[in-house]
Amino acid sequence: MQILQDIVQDANSWQPIDIPEQVLTSISIDKGETVIHFLNATGSNLKKGDMVSRHAPKNAFPELKKDLSFAVKLKNIQRAYAVSADFAGEKELAYKKMADGSYKVTLPAEFLKAYTLVRIGE
Repeated sequence: MQILQDIVQDANSWQPIDIPEQVLTSISIDKGETVIHFLNATGSNLKKGDMVSRHAPKNAFPELKKDLSFAVKLKNIQRAYAVSADFAGEKELAYKKMADGSYKVTLPAEFLKAYTLVRIGE
């Protein structure tokens, strides 16, 4: 029963606020940090059942127009930052506590070209 509770709790641990549908995401835990993966698939126009071409679209990772935001349910946040092969080092992210006790984290659009990890330490 504890395993099921852990799975259900993890499934509700974060909620997209302003993330385009074609930005793909997943969440995991690594080295004690919550990690949210972001893949910019906005350059893909594939429909269910379409075959993936071996050639990438001309503009595979279009520039995002708006910052992305999401809510994460954690007891506390000590630090939120982004890492990516698209930029050097770590980029600190803004976050604020919401009325419901969750935290809203903002990923600036310029920090997601192709693939970015957001790491959150409690």
